[in-house]
Amino acid sequence: VDNVSLLTTEAQLKQFIATLGVRVYSCYEVKARQSVWQRKNNDKPDHKSFRLCINKADADILFNANLWPEDVLISHWSFKLKSADN
Repeated sequence: VDNVSLLTTEAQLKQFIATLGVRVYSCYEVKARQSVWQRKNNDKPDHKSFRLCINKADADILFNANLWPEDVLISHWSFKLKSADN
């Protein structure tokens, strides 16, 4: 979940998602995504991002764009593959 207000806490996000009928197993704040321009200029993020673990059966509810504020982005989590060197 990306582009969430800086004032939002993990507990608040979990509570909101629970009201949608989605079972949340965990919710962690993660490093907010930034554009190349923002990273280049060392801008502080103006939003928060969270990693959620939910019941797979609830994914269709979570990904329903009509249930979220217009600017919030929901995407599948992707893990970075470790290289042979790491």
